[in-house]
Amino acid sequence: MSTILFDGQALALEIDLLPPMMPSLLRLTELVASEDFTLEQVEKLIQFDQILTVEVLRLANSADAVGQKRVGSVREAVLRLGGERISRYLFSRWLSGSVKIPLRNYGIDPARFWAHGVVVALACDILESNAEPSPPGVLFTAGLLHDMGKIVLDHFANRIGCSIDWSQVLDDEQLIAAEREFFGKTHEEVTVAMMRRWNFPDQVIRACTAIEVNSHLGILHRQAHAIDAWIMDPSLALPVPEAVAQRILKEYNDVKVSMGLD
Repeated sequence: MSTILFDGQALALEIDLLPPMMPSLLRLTELVASEDFTLEQVEKLIQFDQILTVEVLRLANSADAVGQKRVGSVREAVLRLGGERISRYLFSRWLSGSVKIPLRNYGIDPARFWAHGVVVALACDILESNAEPSPPGVLFTAGLLHDMGKIVLDHFANRIGCSIDWSQVLDDEQLIAAEREFFGKTHEEVTVAMMRRWNFPDQVIRACTAIEVNSHLGILHRQAHAIDAWIMDPSLALPVPEAVAQRILKEYNDVKVSMGLD
């Protein structure tokens, strides 16, 4: 298989075709990751952005808030939800809007792509909080977006008329090797390039890189993938206590309910 040139210009074009990341959402991520943020800062950031205001009020009044007083202001919503939960929800909604058609070359439909990202994000965040805590929201964001490069590579292959079948390549190392051979780049490298082009906080970029190597975060990443597989097939073995996996499953189901997907 000959390598197709996927140069910097082609990469930039494909990234720019993705739904844009709102600057205020990036700022919210950076703010929450700073650890010393205040809810007043979160409120001020959201209240001047119409889209974020609508989304946050929707979450604060969603199905899992039944029985509580309905809120009509950003301040009430922020007090009810907290900055980290708001950041998680907004990024999850953005991801759900980023994949509208199946990733044909990877054999992944939009719903499954979203679910995998959310489960890995929650698992990385929860597993890390039980060990060596990272700044709030950083591992969630890195886990949620770790496969975004697949969207870019899939769009590029479709645009130039290439048909690849990687749906049966289940081993990450084999997939990465196949991507490098075909495109000269891997989906991990493309994900990092996307984050840099959109001016993501350095903490998130470093975390996204770290989860792909043989490090503490790399181990968490593999455990997160195993938990995602267990959710799909409960007969599979778990690398963590079942109580932890059940907590992740509950959080995942709560996200679906909040987004009206359940």
